[in-house]
Order: sequence, then C-alpha cells, then structure tokens
Amino acid sequence: MHYSDNIYRLEQYGWNSRFAENFEPYRCQGLIPARVVRDGRERYRGIHPGGEAALTLSGSFRYLLDLGVQPMPVIGDWCALSSTDDPAHFRIEGILPRATVLHRRSCGDEDLSAANVDVIGIVSSIAKGLNLRRIERFLANVQSGGAQGALILTKIDLVDEPETYRRRAAARFGELPIYLVDSISGAGAGELNDLFLPGRSIALTGISGAGKSTLINLLLGSSMARTSAVRDSDGRGRHTTTERVLFRIPSGALVIDTPGVRSVGITGSEASTEASFDDIARLAEACRFSDCTHRNEPGCAVRKALLAGEIEQDRYLNYLQLLHEASAGEVDERERRREKDRRFGRLRYTMRKEGRRGGFDGR
Repeated sequence: MHYSDNIYRLEQYGWNSRFAENFEPYRCQGLIPARVVRDGRERYRGIHPGGEAALTLSGSFRYLLDLGVQPMPVIGDWCALSSTDDPAHFRIEGILPRATVLHRRSCGDEDLSAANVDVIGIVSSIAKGLNLRRIERFLANVQSGGAQGALILTKIDLVDEPETYRRRAAARFGELPIYLVDSISGAGAGELNDLFLPGRSIALTGISGAGKSTLINLLLGSSMARTSAVRDSDGRGRHTTTERVLFRIPSGALVIDTPGVRSVGITGSEASTEASFDDIARLAEACRFSDCTHRNEPGCAVRKALLAGEIEQDRYLNYLQLLHEASAGEVDERERRREKDRRFGRLRYTMRKEGRRGGFDGR
C-alpha cells in the first residue's frame, strides 16, 4: 500500500505539512510514516496509514543511535518505517525532526517524556494546597521544550473555595490558562473543552498522585488509564503510569499520559528558564548592566521592583534558584556533549583502523 492511500488517518493524529515535508526523503526510499502512540522500554506501538502495529528498532537505526545521529524514539514521535514479513510488525528506520519536546528530569536523571506536543498540561492537586514554586519549575521546563503551557488544578472537591486557588495562580502566572476540575464527579469538565481541541496534542505532566490518569479517564469517558490511591501524609501517589500512552479522546484531541515524577529538576538553559519568568525578564531589560545577576549590583531594576512590592519575594527567590540550577545543568550538558564527541571520535578511529586492515570496506 502506498503511504498516501490513507494519509487522512494520520491527520487525525497530528500529521501536517511540516511533517510531510520532513518525511519526503524517506518517502523516496519507499518507507511509510507513523506516529508512536505507546512507548514502554523499547516496546513501541504506532499508528501508520494502514492502522496500528508493533514497532521495533531496525539494525541500521540502532547503529545510527549508537553514533548519536538518531535519537531514541519517544511517545509522540513521527517516524519512518520499513515493513517486515508480518503485517502487524514494522521497523523504525528514522525519526523526523521534532517540533517540540517534553523533558523529564527526576533525582538528577534526565530523559525525554514526549515529542511533538502542542500544549503541556501541568496537573496539580490542590487537596494539600497550591505549590507555586513547583509549578514554576514545570513551567520553566515547558518553556525550554517549545510547547505552550496550561495549568489544570484537580481534586477541587476537597477544598472549600477552589476559585481562590485559581486567583492565586493567576496572580503569579499572568496569562497562563488555568482550569479547575474534579475528575471523579466531572465538575469543571466543561472548562476543558477550550483546551482539548480536535487535532491538538496535549501531554499531561505532574508529580505522582496529581490525578493525571483519573483526568484522562474523565476525558475518555471510560477507565482506560490505571489509577491508585495517594498517601494522606503528603498527597502523593505511587507511579501508576509506567509507560507513556497517547489516547485519542472523543473530542478529537490527542492526550499523552506520562509517568509522574517525585521531584522537578530544571532541564532548560538559563535563557529559556529566564524567559519563563516573563515579568522579571521585562524588568531586567532596564537594569544598568546587561549581565546583571539581580543580586547585589547597583541599578538593578529587578531588585528595585522587589523592594517596591511589584514582585513577590517567593517568586524572586525561586527565580534565582532556578537560574542557578539551569546554569549548573548547562555545564553538565557541555560535558555530556564532549564525552559524546570523544566516543564518536574513538569509533571513527576504530573504523578507519579496521578499514586499513581489510576488516571494513567503507560501504
């Protein structure tokens, strides 16, 4: 079957002209496009023009993966497939350039949670209060990945005046879309219609026990996503979601459930982290020095606004902390890149050496 015979099916899963253009070199090789809709420890499933199938990494793809030329596939990726003798099984030969990404860093380990998402919904339970600092961490990571952000406050049935939480968040985060919902009773579900639009890809992120899977069950109208109870002591739950899954809900939106995290580390650069504090970034433009750290320098517009009560002290302190973590992360990333370059150099040397010995023909 030619890849374009049922391309309309892929459009329901976010296929657009940008991905079609990037896929053109693969099309010329006779490969077909697909989107990864399930990702669990190198066990993938994808939607292609003919339906859904199991996906595995081809030998050539693994070689390019080792060289650092191709990235490891994640949920939401668009990829190029070759067929096998089994019509229910295809091999991944390449990953198309990603429009956006969702990073995940927990307890010092970093990986990629999802790709090609339009919106990242930060799901936060208000049963134990509103952790604004943690939400700022999530927003900084959203900014670094290129997607839009939204805040979904859950378990509103467990507080007396949920609107006060929305007002507090709005005062801190400006124009960020904020939704209130009780995923059990469905209260507030109507608000979500403006977020979960047909064809839009939305990844849900949050700490364990925030209510992501329960929310997805509400959106699906069925119990497809596994849920579990949370601890009374801190309102957190176990890692119910152990794999990443993309659901197509009745509205036509595409929702990605990701495993909850225990802690939220900063994954972006100093620049992207600073951009997530847009109010402080605008003030910083008026600082006397272009490299102002907003701590002790004279003529600092940010400190002036802080003393005038125009910025919350807690937000200012969290801003400095996240910038510090982002700076340290950039140092770590540079070291990882240097190590990757060293590994690649050693591999090229070995290949040339084997070629001279006749063990590698260069093809």
